[in-house]
Parts: sequence; structure tokens; C-alpha cells
Amino acid sequence: PHERLGQGDESGAISPILVSDMFRIRVGQAAFSEAPDSFTVAQLKEIVPADPAAAGELAKLLSNNLMSDILIQFNTGLRQRFGVEIDRAVIARLN
Repeated sequence: PHERLGQGDESGAISPILVSDMFRIRVGQAAFSEAPDSFTVAQLKEIVPADPAAAGELAKLLSNNLMSDILIQFNTGLRQRFGVEIDRAVIARLN
């Protein structure tokens, strides 16, 4: 099975576009994606309902990812606005 977050395709052979298309079709239907030198075709065999117990894990993962993204953007903005210089010699003396 392939999950929306990418688990299930360790080979990397399934394009994100095809994954997205697979979540739009009905059981028994097929979708495809085109690459410069090949096509990938997939048929939806079944839909496995999500585990309600995993919803808490997903919410935590999304929350952590959003928090990380916001902190990275904040850090980048501060560095662009104020400039940052790191004195490696001072850091080395502290260690």
C-alpha cells in the first residue's frame, strides 16, 4: 500500500503527481504519469481506511513540521534584516 505521506514507495518510482491522482480516482480505475523516457501506470485495488489512533500522531507530526518551518523563516528573516557574524575564535575558546 502507498500512503499519502509517501510511505510504501521506498523505490521512489511513484511520482508525487501519480500519488495525488491515485487519491482522486475510484477503486478499479487507473491513473498514469509520464516521465521523459517512460510511463508509470497504477490501478487502485483497494482503499484502506485510516487508523483513527494514528490521527494524533499525524497531528503531532504536522504541528512539529509547521513549527519548524515558522522558526526557519523567522531565523532567515532576522539574519537578512540584522546580519549575523559568528566569531569562531570566541566559540572555540568557550569550548
